[in-house]
Amino acid sequence: MTGLPEGWKERDGRLRGAYEFKDFVRAMTFLNEVAFLAESREHHPDFTVHWNRVDFVVWSHDVDKVTDRDTKLVAGIAKIAARHKAKPG
Repeated sequence: MTGLPEGWKERDGRLRGAYEFKDFVRAMTFLNEVAFLAESREHHPDFTVHWNRVDFVVWSHDVDKVTDRDTKLVAGIAKIAARHKAKPG
């Protein structure tokens, strides 16, 4: 899949990306903002937090594949990450 933000790739029918921050608080502040975005779109990513790193897996659970909703959500996540000066992982 082309056109994905830096640090994102499609693998095994899922969009996968990660971001690194200076510390845990910055990672969680970012993730809280992502939560509001996801809730507003009624489309929620899977994620894992590792101290200063947040890993994402995004796909449309209802159809078990990547859709336009996923690529739009990933673009929104990338914009939030840029505002938080996150390093794509």
